[in-house]
Amino acid sequence: MPRFPFKKFSELPGIFYLCPQLKSRLMKKSRLMKKIGLLLVFFLATLLIARAQNGFYIDPPSHDLEFSADASAQQSISIVYNNTGMGRTFRWVLLVDQEPTGWINQVCDINLCYAPGVMTKDFFLGSDSSGLIRLDLTPNNVSGEGYFRVYVYDINDSANYNATMSVHALVDPTGLSVIYDQAISIYPNPAKDILHLQTSRSTTFTITDQSGNILFTKTINGKGEINIANLTCRIILFKK
Repeated sequence: MPRFPFKKFSELPGIFYLCPQLKSRLMKKSRLMKKIGLLLVFFLATLLIARAQNGFYIDPPSHDLEFSADASAQQSISIVYNNTGMGRTFRWVLLVDQEPTGWINQVCDINLCYAPGVMTKDFFLGSDSSGLIRLDLTPNNVSGEGYFRVYVYDINDSANYNATMSVHALVDPTGLSVIYDQAISIYPNPAKDILHLQTSRSTTFTITDQSGNILFTKTINGKGEINIANLTCRIILFKK
């Protein structure tokens, strides 16, 4: 069978010259199909980008910590989710917005926990998988307030999308966190042995550890004191 020798509509003889309207309709249909094909490619590309962005996130995105200056390392743990439909190499970057001198920070990811001072590393997450991202803070008996951010982004798409884990840490000098109003006086703060309290009405004070376990409860109406010498980590709550 001989090959068809014509490549363009304008080269076709016979019926196309005898029926110019048919030729015109076929050429319009051809141009329309090309436009539909380009739109379909654009739509699929947009869909893939949207899926990549919407399917990559950190949960939870923020942490608020409050602990004592003599506490051991405190952990903020989040999970990086890669639901983009493909394996991706991510990079985390630690940004320290505020940190008291003497604190130690350390980042852990799905691979391992890195030495203090390491500010960025890469890690891989497979399609529809997840991995840990963690920030450890050790105050080393230094009180103060710290603000930290861990940025995570796809190394091949860093300009378009990233996710962030934010950490706020508040450290008290002795672990004594006082909730009070104008009707209550608590001193000294910080306190080492005896905590003096003065109230204008009957008030119940409860001392707990960082896990919420009750260590001591006392009701005071007027003036009173609590011996805290044997309590290493304490949080003072009160009820009127």
